[in-house]
Amino acid sequence: DQRNGEQYNLHIGQCIYCRLCEEVCPVDAILLTQNFEWTADTKDEFVLDMEQLKNVPWYKDIDPLESREPDRGGWIGEGDGEVDYQ
Repeated sequence: DQRNGEQYNLHIGQCIYCRLCEEVCPVDAILLTQNFEWTADTKDEFVLDMEQLKNVPWYKDIDPLESREPDRGGWIGEGDGEVDYQ
């Protein structure tokens, strides 16, 4: 049941990085970063379930209800330079 969060699949191949999901999320649980390069051999590899999302290198276990302001520092991945979230 995706409405209750018991099953959550992220379809990376369908994302156009419009940031609308980030704006409407009521608990600031969605945060898009500049880590958007993703390669795969099949379409199915672009669909990640909750366990796979927990194992990606930039994942940080946070409680989105703890604060209305997300811990953006925990989501910065590899790379040089400044990140502009605005």
